[in-house]
Amino acid sequence: MLFGIQIEVFEDTKSRKLLHVKKKDLYYQITKSDEAKVFLFSKGLINAVSLALIFGLILRWPIWAYVVTALLIYAFILYMFNDKVLQKMPVVNAKTVARKEAPKKDRSFSIAGIAYLVIAFGLLYCFFTNQVEEGMMTYVVIGAIAISLVMGAMNLFTYGKKNE
Repeated sequence: MLFGIQIEVFEDTKSRKLLHVKKKDLYYQITKSDEAKVFLFSKGLINAVSLALIFGLILRWPIWAYVVTALLIYAFILYMFNDKVLQKMPVVNAKTVARKEAPKKDRSFSIAGIAYLVIAFGLLYCFFTNQVEEGMMTYVVIGAIAISLVMGAMNLFTYGKKNE
């Protein structure tokens, strides 16, 4: 079973998009029809949590239903990718793979990382000024704050690593 954190996607010198399974050192060529599927798989956990939050807020579920829904959605994403998509992707010989060097960006910050952090601080402001409804909404806002802080920090950290 392959998880989203075990892969990386990059372009090689032959202008092929490749999926690299880190632990096994396997390379798969990503076709045009599989690009969206690989993107959804790599962000599968975030997508599952986000969808569970959306469904839960609309349908006013109890907290356990959020967790169960997120787990079911993530399990579905894992199953579909591992059994349906990955099996059909062509394997590339590791000896023929040479990474293309990414061009240096002259911006010194990540707009997406800053946006996540602004959202997190805005939600923190709302939480501490008692603008959040009591009950389930409190937990949802706390979860959204945590997700925004983690995503912002990860985005800024990976952006900083890429531009070194």
